[in-house]
Amino acid sequence: MKEIENKEEWNFILKETNKKDRNNHIKREILFALQIELSKPKPNMDFYKEMKMKYLSLDD
Repeated sequence: MKEIENKEEWNFILKETNKKDRNNHIKREILFALQIELSKPKPNMDFYKEMKMKYLSLDD
């Protein structure tokens, strides 16, 4: 179950990264932090979800 959740999160990160939103540096930094957190052996999903919510709340 956890692997499926992580796969869905990786798909989200890849989709957002492919948008190539080069003007919004904050969004790129948050995506980078999400990638780092998700690649850890035991990711802190509370931190991940909080950062993802911040990412989604930012305007393009």
